[in-house]
Amino acid sequence: EEGSLSFAELLHMVAQAVKQAETLNPMHMTTQQLRRKLLAVLGEAPNSYIRSLQIKRAHELLGTQTDLSISQIARLCGFYDMSHFSKIFKQCTGVSPSQYRKKE
Repeated sequence: EEGSLSFAELLHMVAQAVKQAETLNPMHMTTQQLRRKLLAVLGEAPNSYIRSLQIKRAHELLGTQTDLSISQIARLCGFYDMSHFSKIFKQCTGVSPSQYRKKE
């Protein structure tokens, strides 16, 4: 859809917002207090939450977008280094992206 954000752009914006909230800190909290608040709201640390969104999106794309290469899917999910994507995906799922795609 024209004018809409890609998943990678959205993730980048969320990550930037978290960093900005930690930097600007309008609530005058320590960084640790802010992280604890975000942890309470998100149910996990902000970086872990963002990572889980990336891996969830990768799962969806690997299962449905067979016309896209794995490196294209990695970029769409906010990973710009294919080996890093493969490593993180395997850590989170127990299988490589190519193994996951074969199962689907």
